[in-house]
Amino acid sequence: MDLYDETTDPRHQLRNFKSSMYLANDFDATRCKAFPAILTKVAMKWFDNLPPRLITCFDDLARNFLTRFSIQQDKTKYAPSLLGIKQEAGETLRDYMERFNKECLDIQSLPTEVVIMGLINGLKEKPFSQSISNEKLVREGQLDRYLPNRSDDQKKRRRDEEEERQEHPSQTPKRHVHMISGGFAGRAISKSSRKKHLKEVCQVGEGTKLHDLPTISFTKEDAEGVTPAHDNIVMITMILANDNLHRILVDQGNSVDILFKSVFDKLGLEEKNIKDYADNLFSLGDTPIWCLWYIPLYTTFRKGTRSKTQSIDYIVVDVNSAYNALIGQTTLIRLAAVVSTPHLCMKFPTVEGIATIKGDQRLA
Repeated sequence: MDLYDETTDPRHQLRNFKSSMYLANDFDATRCKAFPAILTKVAMKWFDNLPPRLITCFDDLARNFLTRFSIQQDKTKYAPSLLGIKQEAGETLRDYMERFNKECLDIQSLPTEVVIMGLINGLKEKPFSQSISNEKLVREGQLDRYLPNRSDDQKKRRRDEEEERQEHPSQTPKRHVHMISGGFAGRAISKSSRKKHLKEVCQVGEGTKLHDLPTISFTKEDAEGVTPAHDNIVMITMILANDNLHRILVDQGNSVDILFKSVFDKLGLEEKNIKDYADNLFSLGDTPIWCLWYIPLYTTFRKGTRSKTQSIDYIVVDVNSAYNALIGQTTLIRLAAVVSTPHLCMKFPTVEGIATIKGDQRLA
């Protein structure tokens, strides 16, 4: 077995070690004594400096080993990262598909429909991508939902939805499924602060009044330049750390504001301003997203007199993403912002009137 040199995922080394020990001797004491033999350099120094009587069994040793070298763990990838894979200029279709397939292998429990959507989304506008609707999968109706600019697809989709509603009549719901959240929703990350916030919410009565907010509406003028009947997301540009940061996803179903580690590094932000974040985030599945830290940053929405600046606590995560940052409902509520997906824009009140930020449909 190769020695551990502190540059690879410690979980792989631990699994290989356990497999070898199962073949030889499965006694707990034997595993503890044999484990240092697979360590080198920094890892061996870490083992030698373990406090006396800290390790009582091999599980303790394994847990401390994984914690110490967790920074070397392979970064977990999720299905949305496939949307960031694009066929590059001069890249052949074979090379693009090999690169795409390699990325798919790193994502667990990946639905076939997501793979197909991501593959088509990344293709360059060429005869192949335009003629893919003539392929066998499309003729069978398996790709209808994912192929853009086809009016017959939209008619078929509406017809299928109508048939599905007839086949599955509505039933009385038996349980409640609440939103999966995390971060600073509820004003803080501690349990006591969340309990206090929940108590305040429950005590809201008829005498409680909301702040007077102006009426915000959307008209056909707001949709000028937007392709009708689209299925795009609202992606905006904002000013962060004196830089124009593009590809910001306005995510109304997300309770946190997220900044990705790669963007954190590009902005040259100082680590002295970061703060510990001991919790995890959860998306649609049960797999937690490991958070590095959080950092408060002044963020300006829109330029000019109708702009608004907020200090936002961004949770920094080290995962691949097609976006630079995510703005969640916590910030949207503080801005008193209203988002219209059909118009691909966001509006919020300022002292100078209603401000409008238009999304970039080309990036979405």
